[in-house]
Amino acid sequence: MQLLDLQIASYKNLNEFHWEITEEFASPALLLMGKNASGKTNVLEALINIFDFLIHSKNKKAPFTFSITYKIEVVKINISCTKNEMLEGVSIDEKFVPVSEIRRINNTWKVPHYTDLDNIIPENVILYYSGFSQRFSNISNRFKQEYSKIFRKQKAVALPPVIALEPIHYQMILLALFSYSEDAPIYNDFFEKYFDIESIDSFEIHIKKHTGWIKDHSFEKYFDTVGIVRNFIEQIHEIQKLEENPEFPKLVRSPKDKERINKVIYKFKGNSALFKLKEIFGYEDDIFKLLNILYTTKNLARIDIKVKKANIEQPIHFDWLSEGEQQFLAIKGMVYLLLGKNSLFLWDEPDTFLNPAWQWDLIPNLEKGNGYVEDDYVEEGYFEKPFQRDQFILTTHSPVLLSTVKKQAYFIEKGQITPLRNTFGLTVDESLEKQSINTRIKSLAEKLKTYFELIEQGKSKEEEALSLREELANKLGENHEELQRADVLISFYE
Repeated sequence: MQLLDLQIASYKNLNEFHWEITEEFASPALLLMGKNASGKTNVLEALINIFDFLIHSKNKKAPFTFSITYKIEVVKINISCTKNEMLEGVSIDEKFVPVSEIRRINNTWKVPHYTDLDNIIPENVILYYSGFSQRFSNISNRFKQEYSKIFRKQKAVALPPVIALEPIHYQMILLALFSYSEDAPIYNDFFEKYFDIESIDSFEIHIKKHTGWIKDHSFEKYFDTVGIVRNFIEQIHEIQKLEENPEFPKLVRSPKDKERINKVIYKFKGNSALFKLKEIFGYEDDIFKLLNILYTTKNLARIDIKVKKANIEQPIHFDWLSEGEQQFLAIKGMVYLLLGKNSLFLWDEPDTFLNPAWQWDLIPNLEKGNGYVEDDYVEEGYFEKPFQRDQFILTTHSPVLLSTVKKQAYFIEKGQITPLRNTFGLTVDESLEKQSINTRIKSLAEKLKTYFELIEQGKSKEEEALSLREELANKLGENHEELQRADVLISFYE
């Protein structure tokens, strides 16, 4: 997918909002910057609501008046609708197609006479937010409830069209990544480069009964599961038998009824079991999809993973990884699994726990993985510019992220959006100026400037800097966004 134009009449503080992405600014990764309450997250939320509406448009009215234009591969699609009205149709390459001709097949929209077009909406909308966001989770939870019923009977491996990443997904992603063959580039380019992870030591999958669809409590019937859920549990059970570990599967019984089994725990050494599951079900991303199906249907209680890290003798539990490691693993891992599948990634401040070096790598890696080619290389005949399959839209406060993009940064203020030009390679203080940070009273602006200069000189622990920090914290608050940026900068220079 490639977003080209978004217009919203009124949504929260977005009034007469118009975001046009010209050819000059076209890129797989688009960066939204702005102060708190500027409207950055509202843009992501509006996009979620738009695609939620489109997915359910045959029985749902538009939540607000909007117009959106994007490409799916080489096909341009425009969709407009008025608040509280039903969708009439879609413009595909400037030809209007009424809703009656659109078919919803396998969670996608298709138009029969466009035989080469797999779908006309993103195959997946992937949400990520650092911390808790009730605004995002309300929509994703509705999809979980809807697809919990669908997955109970479904025989195919699939993801819901909208999914919000939760902490349990991080370990699902890691297991899926370990199902790649051991000579795959991911081991050098990802595990070893960023995390010093050498291999997986062991993992446990905890399967529980879901009382909402249980008739027979005996595990011999796999808790009365059917379809792909039952098939997956059966395969896990069969592979466990080959492990020759008499302690597993471990049957966890009800404390009130010793005959009733409430949970079954499977434990596997290394990643051979993952290879076998991949052989059965098809691809690496299928491992993630299957685990998510178990979670969506409330049959997955937990996952426990231990990994081997370089220079650490004993295996460590996944939970021992830092928040930044877990965050980066989830973000980049999801990209590994779904890249090139016409997905829309909406990430709210994905850099929160990332060190400056990882922030610096984030967007260039997204572009590289998307087959993105600089225009000057195309003009000189070195490459043919490929069509863009995925769109990443990120909100951030990070001056480091801003300095890594060449064209595709935008500044939001009071619900209005403008492009930020010439941001590549900016210093941190120059980046802050681009974001109109120094618009407060002159004395505070000067003290902030002095404080950042001391940090860049490596003097953050000296008396002058500490005194300035204390004064600024008293006036602005310790959690002020600019002091948080200062902390990021300190970690970079120390």
